[in-house]
Amino acid sequence: MARATRPYSPEEKKTRSFLDPIKEIKNKNLGVTAVVGSQDNVVGVITDGDIRRFILQSNKMDECLAKDVMTSKPKCVQEEDSLQIALSTMENYKITSIFVVNSKKQLTGIIHVHNIIEQTL
Repeated sequence: MARATRPYSPEEKKTRSFLDPIKEIKNKNLGVTAVVGSQDNVVGVITDGDIRRFILQSNKMDECLAKDVMTSKPKCVQEEDSLQIALSTMENYKITSIFVVNSKKQLTGIIHVHNIIEQTL
């Protein structure tokens, strides 16, 4: 499991450009980044697809914030869930990455489909 970074606090979400998640996605090379709340709970997800759609719809990208681009209520699995549950959830929703949260819904990591392939080979 790759460790997800904590890219945004609630205060930062209000003031940071949506260019920051683009940098995060590029640096992590996962195609996705989490937006977390004040207690590290996952409140949103920004994917490379979200960014492409947003660019096509927006005229004022320099004024946009991460919260304007993110998808609310991203799919998550619990820390104790098996890789099979994670893979099944990803297949069901046709996604390639899923966030891992603890019992308090705090972000603890991210699983990419490639992580599962590596674990099973």
